[in-house]
Formats: sequence, structure tokens, C-alpha cells
Amino acid sequence: MTTSTSDIDRIDQRADAAHHAYQLIADTILNDGDLNIEAKRRRVEEATAGARAQLAALMTQRTLARDAIKAARTRELFGHIVAPSSSEVLNRRDADERANRLDGQASALEALERAELTGDNILARSITLAGLEKGWPEVVNAYRSIHPGAADALDQLADIEREESTGLYGWRYSLVARGL
Repeated sequence: MTTSTSDIDRIDQRADAAHHAYQLIADTILNDGDLNIEAKRRRVEEATAGARAQLAALMTQRTLARDAIKAARTRELFGHIVAPSSSEVLNRRDADERANRLDGQASALEALERAELTGDNILARSITLAGLEKGWPEVVNAYRSIHPGAADALDQLADIEREESTGLYGWRYSLVARGL
């Protein structure tokens, strides 16, 4: 089964629902006039532990789904042919090393332009992958403008790189315990 961003959206929705359910349970416990303070504290702690476990499991599912999308899109854009020759493997390794030695977005743009001009697709893809990993949006956009068919995959990979570097979604999977 192929993982998609809609799978991640569904996991995020389940995390939102877990938060909502926790809030309802905690409110019910805290407003229960038949419970003393100690009983309320204990039940809220139990509800908190259960909600945190559920959110941790969802976070694991989300991470696995995100990693599957990243791997599939990376292979789609930057992977090798099915049975590469030894010279193709060496060319790819050399291109990856050259791309990773680039020291900034400006030099990467120059190298990408040169690679595209000379038809060195392996180097162009390696430079673009380095641009994604190093957060150089102008490099990614330059590749996108030359290869518009790659736009969706590039956008997904850029979103994933941004998410990984900022922890943008982490708030959804954390829980602040309700207190008395």
C-alpha cells in the first residue's frame, strides 16, 4: 500500500480527536461533584496517561507515514534506474559528493545551471537533492522551473524537510495535563 499525504492528514485528525476526547473526559471528571479532590486527581492522571499513550502511538504512525512518503518521492525524483551499470553508480556517487561540497545557494544555482546546460541530469538531480536537504529554495525552484513535472514531488519533499527541521506538527502530539 502506498502512503499519501491524505494518510498523514487522517492521522492528524485522529490526534485532534484524541485531544478533544481528553478534554471532554477531564472536564467530566473535574465537574463530578461525587468525587473528592484525590479521586479527581487520580482519574485525571489516568486519563492523561491514556491520552499521551494514544498520541505517542499516533506520532509513531505519522512518522512512519512521513518517512514512507519521503522515501518514495526521493526515489521517484532522485533514484537510480532499475539495474545501473558500475559507471552509472560511480557517476551518481561523484555527483552526490560534488553537490554536497557546494557551500551555498549561489554556488549551487551556478552548478545546477551548468549541469542543465550540459545535459548532466545526474548532477542536476544531486544538486537539487542537496538543495532540498540544505534548505535552499532557489535551487529547488530552479529545478522545478526546468522540470515542471517534478513540482508535486518537490513540494512534498520540501514540506517534509521543513517539518523535520522545525518540528512544525509536534504540538498536535503533545498534551498538557489538566489540573485541579
